[in-house]
Amino acid sequence: MKFSFISLLIICAALCLFYLIRVEGRAFVLLAVSLWYVAYLDRLSFVWLTGVTAFTYAGGLIMQRLLDCEKKRASRIVMIISTAAIAALLLFMKYSPLLKGMETVSDDLLKIFVLPLGISYYTFQAISYLADLQKGKTKAQKNIIIFALYMSFFPKFISGPIEREGDFESRIKGLKTVCLLEKGRIEKVFCYMLCGAFMKAVVADHIGLYVPALMEDPAAHGSAWLLIGVFFYAMQIYCDFAGYSLIAIGIAELFGVELTLNFKAPYLSKSPSEFWRRWHISLSTWLRDYIYIPLGGNRRGLPRQLVNTMVVFALCGLWHGSSFKFLLWGLLHGAFSAFALLIGMNGSDKNPVKMWLSRILTFVVVSFGWILFATPDTSTAVFYVKRIFTAGASAGSFAEEMQLLGMSPVELAVIISGIILVMIMDIYGYRKGKILPELVLEWKYGWRYFLYYVLIVLLFILTRSFSDLNAGSFMYMDY
Repeated sequence: MKFSFISLLIICAALCLFYLIRVEGRAFVLLAVSLWYVAYLDRLSFVWLTGVTAFTYAGGLIMQRLLDCEKKRASRIVMIISTAAIAALLLFMKYSPLLKGMETVSDDLLKIFVLPLGISYYTFQAISYLADLQKGKTKAQKNIIIFALYMSFFPKFISGPIEREGDFESRIKGLKTVCLLEKGRIEKVFCYMLCGAFMKAVVADHIGLYVPALMEDPAAHGSAWLLIGVFFYAMQIYCDFAGYSLIAIGIAELFGVELTLNFKAPYLSKSPSEFWRRWHISLSTWLRDYIYIPLGGNRRGLPRQLVNTMVVFALCGLWHGSSFKFLLWGLLHGAFSAFALLIGMNGSDKNPVKMWLSRILTFVVVSFGWILFATPDTSTAVFYVKRIFTAGASAGSFAEEMQLLGMSPVELAVIISGIILVMIMDIYGYRKGKILPELVLEWKYGWRYFLYYVLIVLLFILTRSFSDLNAGSFMYMDY
């Protein structure tokens, strides 16, 4: 969801209704709040959401009836037509901005086809539901309230995670036994949301004050600051998106709904395959299960595996946006993954030197790939990389470029300190095999409350000291 003061009021109202009414009506309350929230954000997005939800729900019922009558071929035809229609809608909405260059298209029509909020996520959920139904992994959801809630649940609506209907249904059916004051629930919510808010407001938002100036005008800066910009943006997009995910998990936990964990210290990965097991996990597993494996995965020899890998990452790039730079970003990751397959770089090498070289190489490639996200277009991205290797210090001294960016030494220290703290958190979590909130909840009370105190103080001081921070805007809401 989009976190703001209005969002806080919505959560409080939802909590009151959720715990005051009869337990049988809890799912209906969450659905009503979710649909109202989507309509509040954008009415056209609400229309598209309800249309896709109704279409998928009806398609699922038809498929189930055909499967019950052992008409698997007919059910498969319905599944193919339904998923093709949903995928076509997503592609059209993603690429509708290209219509702006056509003189024959009216402004009123363009307003209708503005990219709806959350469509990248709930269409993938719809497709996975139909595919799992055909495979027999789940049964058609006959309860329209549960299915509509699966598609629209407000904490995950705008930026995921991408859930599976079967898993989500079991969580919704357990709503009747949820108690707000159940042991550990309030502290778990608080811990997840506090860690997420720190990553977002203290780290990502501070970096976000300066990265755009570097990415949009690389000609004004020397190599050192352009390299810093690459590193800063890599940390910004990670802390922004992972911060969102932690906050969303915390909000969902208020209602007893467990959301999929989306990030597990991805920048410590030793191979591209490990990176994608740790970055945007719900998307990468969706692509694996519904694109890579159906294409044959790694079962038909190395050449076919390399082709499948390139196809998956090309689609991953197209999913993120309509610009050519996103396709290029996907192909870059596909090429790196193919290269890793060819040289046997899978992160299993126990040699510490090779392990760290693999880790550094993975981080560098991933970080340079983000340049395509951060810059306005492909030509600027290419020029940015070229400037890194050719500009030298021609734009001025380090201090002069800080002044050009409007960055004070104190602000630089805040950013560096925040990044270091996030890195320490990730290293600690990586070694323990858990994310920080999970580990913190296992600490003794003294250490736990000390960390809470530190994070709260940092949030209070730093978000009040920098008036340009915008804690209500998240980067992945645009994809």
